[in-house]
Amino acid sequence: MAFEHLTGTYTYRSFLDRPTGSPAEILWAEGELFLRVQPDGAITGELRFPADPVAPAKAILDITGQTDSGGDLSLSGAGRADTDVAEFRYSYRCRTGHAWENASPAQRPTLVGTVVRDADHGTAVAGATASFIAVKRDFVEPREIEGVALIPDAIAMLADEVHRLRHTVWHMLRGAWWDPGMTADVRARLAAKGWDIKDPPFRQAGGLDLSNGAGEDFLYMHRRMVRMLNKVYEDASMTPPAPWVDIPAALGPQIAYKTELDQQTGRVGFVIDLENSGVMVPPATEEFMQQTGNSEFFLFNKSATGFQLNLGMLATRLRSSAFAATQTLGAYGNLIEFTVHNWMHMRWASTSRDPETGAPAVRPAFDISAKWNRPEYDYLGDFHSSHVNPIFWKLHGWVDDCVDVWFAAHEAIHPGEVQAQQVRGLNWFAPGRWVRKADPFDWPGAGGGGDHGGHGAHGSGTDELMLLREVMAILQEALAPPSALAAPRAPEASSFAAAILELQRNGM
Repeated sequence: MAFEHLTGTYTYRSFLDRPTGSPAEILWAEGELFLRVQPDGAITGELRFPADPVAPAKAILDITGQTDSGGDLSLSGAGRADTDVAEFRYSYRCRTGHAWENASPAQRPTLVGTVVRDADHGTAVAGATASFIAVKRDFVEPREIEGVALIPDAIAMLADEVHRLRHTVWHMLRGAWWDPGMTADVRARLAAKGWDIKDPPFRQAGGLDLSNGAGEDFLYMHRRMVRMLNKVYEDASMTPPAPWVDIPAALGPQIAYKTELDQQTGRVGFVIDLENSGVMVPPATEEFMQQTGNSEFFLFNKSATGFQLNLGMLATRLRSSAFAATQTLGAYGNLIEFTVHNWMHMRWASTSRDPETGAPAVRPAFDISAKWNRPEYDYLGDFHSSHVNPIFWKLHGWVDDCVDVWFAAHEAIHPGEVQAQQVRGLNWFAPGRWVRKADPFDWPGAGGGGDHGGHGAHGSGTDELMLLREVMAILQEALAPPSALAAPRAPEASSFAAAILELQRNGM
């Protein structure tokens, strides 16, 4: 029996086991329960009081537990050390509430069970019991957390239709360049509009192309994106989003807390930790799994084991000087894009939703109607929306820093073989043994695409919008019928397999 979908935050209420008394009289405790359930049934989490997620202070019990084949969850709660609840010890036994097929409105997942106090604390005596119900809350998206969300000027720029279409077309074209529908005539029509992909990331015969410099395009274009977002923040006299220095496992709750000493009372409490909030790996809900074709890889990718044995380990290897110094910039960028980069996008992707109704929905591949430009459409698994999500800038900050890691590795092992220089306003490199391109492709325009004002310039003109819509129409005609869904818009298993094969060939 699978339990991973139970991962999330719940409103927890326990009631004394008394047959009489008003609800207020028998309410024992009310808090927020966070559970992370792994594919093997292991459970970790926190029970935090009070229930208000933005309360100024918290008392926290650490939760551990296990699911069993019969559907029961067994949990233990221990008060956080060195706090007022350090002596708290409780045991919980519960199972999921019955799901009604005719529920309207849609029924929320619940956990229903009992709790017993295992040890005395203060005047509270061991053995007291209560019954509890935990009602699952909606996943809190990063954009909904004050201090984590992007600033309004950044959102206005990133959610603009021109910016969305630029990002969509750039990735879609590169990925589909060798599709049978991309005939010579189609490519000629695209080239006439400035969209000639000279160096697609995959070879026509299959597999990643590590020799044509496609990875340089990927790294350069996204460096332009990062610099442009930073400029918006600088213009607003604000600090840009911080990149991930190390990719976090992020298996904790979406709202994180840190300890704080009350100088007046000398007590240790908990307050919101914005630096570590908003980065929780969203659960693999039933809707998410349906939208991604029930991919076992995407389920594994969200797990602790997936991070330890796959994403985290490979990220460390890619950042190692010993490996980076053996790679051309193009090979390095291509390997990053189709492994760690893609895996991060889908690890942190939540369920895709219709921005008007909030119902689970996948955007049809060529549907560019106005509703998909709403700021709340920031699904990380779609090129049309991923860059509007705050997490995009953390993971792409990590990717951008890989460029500097690569350069430092080459300087350390064979100094002088890579020459740094400015390329269309960005810190980049001159062509040579390790760099193929003098003019990496970021966008159509003079000199390879650098004269257009950057990736998604604010206040973009209607001419470019019309051109991008025309490009999308050409792609729709060539690649799919009007009703075709974007899925699999998320990186396909074949792309992952191709990347892993190339990594093995490269000695990783």
